[in-house]
Amino acid sequence: MNKFLLLLFISLLGISVSYGQSLKSINIPTGIINVDPIPNQGTAEEGEYKVYFKIVNLTGDSLPVVANRSVYNMAEGHGSFFCWDFCFDSTGNSSVDPVVLAPYDTTTFAQYIIFRPNGLNGYSEVTMDFINVNDGNDAISINYQFSVGGVMSIADKINPGLALSRPYPNPASNRVSIDYDLPAGIQEAQISIFNLIGQKMKTVDLEGINGTAEIETTGLRSGIYFLYLMVDGEDITSRKLVITK
Repeated sequence: MNKFLLLLFISLLGISVSYGQSLKSINIPTGIINVDPIPNQGTAEEGEYKVYFKIVNLTGDSLPVVANRSVYNMAEGHGSFFCWDFCFDSTGNSSVDPVVLAPYDTTTFAQYIIFRPNGLNGYSEVTMDFINVNDGNDAISINYQFSVGGVMSIADKINPGLALSRPYPNPASNRVSIDYDLPAGIQEAQISIFNLIGQKMKTVDLEGINGTAEIETTGLRSGIYFLYLMVDGEDITSRKLVITK
């Protein structure tokens, strides 16, 4: 696995923004974004909805910032990707290499979320995280909720027959739990913990198609981590975890 996902559950009823110590976001839409299954001419290109964001460096120092996309819920047939200086495909969830923001600078390069309803009704939710590489706790999270054809479900379903809860407690200290419900017929599944630079810190094999994974975190330092789910060798989704000592 050469990419890691980020996730923060923000709000079930609207778009919410978390301000970091050194960063803030501007030009963020509020509320659920209502989308037509087939975009009207002039509002999208080739069936795509583009939602822009801008990030501001509030300090007098240059800041290296990485951007990450996390899929909280993606309806069957929907798709998304993001641009942060340059565009990533739908499997690209981390910019990996940071963009350096000059003191008091506002980003002006290509920076937006693309959402593709592909003519299908449903509810999809994506989170963008912007993290100061110098301080992993200094981050912004922006949650985008797309309602297509009036569907506004908040069920946390990754795909039919598969669900992953949010970790608890969160923040955690010595142990974290996460509930899972997997489709029948899978061969293997694991949950791994990754740090902010994509290093795998720990992996737990899941037993059975549903249950609760208990993960020891005693040896991990305080900071932001990500619980990453893989099923039969396929990257599925992740959950954000904060560890405090």
